[in-house]
Amino acid sequence: MNWDLKQQLRTKVLEVHFDKSDDFIYCQPGSFVSSTGEIKMDIILGDEKEDLFDKMLNALKSQSGVEFVKIKISPLQVPAEVHIAGAGEIFSYDLKNGSLFVSDRAYLAHIGNIKYRLIFGGLKSLASGSGFFVAQYYGTGTIFLESQGSIVKKELEKGEYMYLDEDHFVATNRPYYEIEFIQPYSGNFVSKMIKGHLSAEGRVMKIPGPAEVYYYV
Repeated sequence: MNWDLKQQLRTKVLEVHFDKSDDFIYCQPGSFVSSTGEIKMDIILGDEKEDLFDKMLNALKSQSGVEFVKIKISPLQVPAEVHIAGAGEIFSYDLKNGSLFVSDRAYLAHIGNIKYRLIFGGLKSLASGSGFFVAQYYGTGTIFLESQGSIVKKELEKGEYMYLDEDHFVATNRPYYEIEFIQPYSGNFVSKMIKGHLSAEGRVMKIPGPAEVYYYV
């Protein structure tokens, strides 16, 4: 299997070529555009290897906004070709037994031996309006992320910090629980939580280095 990102007028399209019968790609619902050759699609709830209890638990967690349902596309005969698209820009990130913490709006697709889980974002994340859970993708393979604007990569050295509006956040390899959410609103925890959900302003992430941070402008 091989893939390519094709630039269109306003968006990019992920073009995937299947050349083996056991090739497959996972993608978010609604991202499939077209195909040539015979393919099949399966709806996957959570990780395929999870037991029923874990699937139900992750389904409850997914109410925070993190994608839980994915589509698995595989060929019925080869060769076959699939086109997948998102809202705009698409970029790829290679995982090599590592982790990537992803905004719930950024996931588009992945190939390879990549698993994901929903992790607790912390009370500070909730107070900022970000919700309880975020998605952590880990393993080996390639993950494709999307954004509404141009994606910028920022590399932070040890001792450096980056302040980022949470709405522009795409992904980082820095563990999410090590990111501080700064909420400028006054009041107690409940008051800050309500104000954070009512306003899109003021949700600022303080990300420490070393880290790779991806955001869109």
